[in-house]
Amino acid sequence: AFFGGSSALTGTRFNRNTANQGGGGAFFASATNTVNSSVFEANTSVTGAGGGAFFGAAIALTETRFSSNTARHSGGGAYFAGPTITVNSSVFEANTSVESGAGGAFFGYTATVRSSHFTSNTAWSDGGAAFAHYADVADTTFVSNTATNFGAGGAGFGAAVSIANTRFIGNSTARSGGGATFGSSAYVTNTLFVNNSARNDGGGATIGDADLIWWFWDLSRGNVRMVNTLFGGNSAGNNGAALYVHDTDGLHLLHVTVASPRLEPNQAIAVHAGMVMVTNTIIASHTIGIQRTAGAVSEDYTLFSGVTTPRRGVVAAGAHSHMGNAMFADPAAGNYHLTARSDALNGGMDAGVEHDIDGQQRRQGHGRGSDIGFDEFLQWIQILTIVSKS
Repeated sequence: AFFGGSSALTGTRFNRNTANQGGGGAFFASATNTVNSSVFEANTSVTGAGGGAFFGAAIALTETRFSSNTARHSGGGAYFAGPTITVNSSVFEANTSVESGAGGAFFGYTATVRSSHFTSNTAWSDGGAAFAHYADVADTTFVSNTATNFGAGGAGFGAAVSIANTRFIGNSTARSGGGATFGSSAYVTNTLFVNNSARNDGGGATIGDADLIWWFWDLSRGNVRMVNTLFGGNSAGNNGAALYVHDTDGLHLLHVTVASPRLEPNQAIAVHAGMVMVTNTIIASHTIGIQRTAGAVSEDYTLFSGVTTPRRGVVAAGAHSHMGNAMFADPAAGNYHLTARSDALNGGMDAGVEHDIDGQQRRQGHGRGSDIGFDEFLQWIQILTIVSKS
C-alpha cells in the first residue's frame, strides 16, 4: 500500500506483501501519519529498506507489531525517515535486514520510544535497532537480537541518547557491543545489561566504538553517565566483558554493579582512551576489574568482590575503595541485589542519587552512606507497639 497524504490507521493488517523498493507492506510518503493496533507481518522489501513499512514522514505508532519482515537494506521491520518519530507499546520481532543494519527498526531522525520490545531481530549491523539522531528510550526491552557482522547486538546509538528503565538481555554481535554501542553523549539510568556477548570487545556495551560504521553517525563522542545500572553476566572475546571504552570525552559510572555468576576470565571494564570516573560501584567475579590502556581513569568508593586483579595499568585508586564480599542474593539466577551481610552496605558516598534501581530510598543506614552498586538494601525496622490495658 502507498499513502501519499496524511493517514490514520487502526486495526489494519499488512501480510505477505512484496515491494521491489522500500516498504514491503506499506510506504508512507508525506504529511503526518498515525498507526494504531496494527500488524505488519511477513512482508518483504526486495532491494530497499523497511521490510514491514517505510515511514517517510512524521509518524505516531501505538500498539503495533512488526513480525517476520525482511528488507535487503536497513530496517527489517520498519524504516523511520520522518522528522518526528514516536513509538509506544509496540513490538518488533523476528525481522531481518539482510545486507545492512537495524533488523528491528532504523530510526533516521529524532525518536521517542516507550514501552516497546525489540526481540529476536537479525541484521548485518545493529541487530535490534539503530538510532541515527537523538533518541529518548524508556521502559523498553532489547532481547536476543543478533548483529552478524558489525555494530551492536541490541541497539546502536549514533547520536545523543537518554535511556531509562530499559533492558538489554541476551543480545550478541560478531564484533563489539553485545548489548549496545554509544557513539555520542548518553544518560543511562535504571537499566540492565545482562547476558550479552561480543566476539571482540564490550560484551555489555561499547562507548565511542569504531564499529559504529553508519556514515551519518554523529561520532562526536561527548559525555556518558550511567546511574543505577547493572552489567551482569556479559562476555567478550577480547576486551571488556561488561564495558569497553574506545574513546569518550567523559564517562561516569555511578552506583553501577558489574558482576558475573562465575569468575569471568576477562576485564570487567577496559579503557582504550578517554576520561573515565567510577564511583560507588561494585565490580565482582572478573579476573581483572579495571584495565587502562590509555586515557585518564580514576575510581573511588569501589567494592572489588572476587576480583583477582582490581586494577591494571595506571588507574587512580581512591582511598575508600576496598576488597570485600558483595554477598549478592542469587547471582547464579541473575539476582544481584544485596543481602544483609554484604560489604557494600553503607560503603558509598553521597553522590546526589536519591533512589536505587527499584525506587527505594538511598542512605537507609541511619546517617551513614549509600550502599555501593545499583541496589540499596532495604533495611527493615521493627517497631514494638505496647498496648496498655486500663
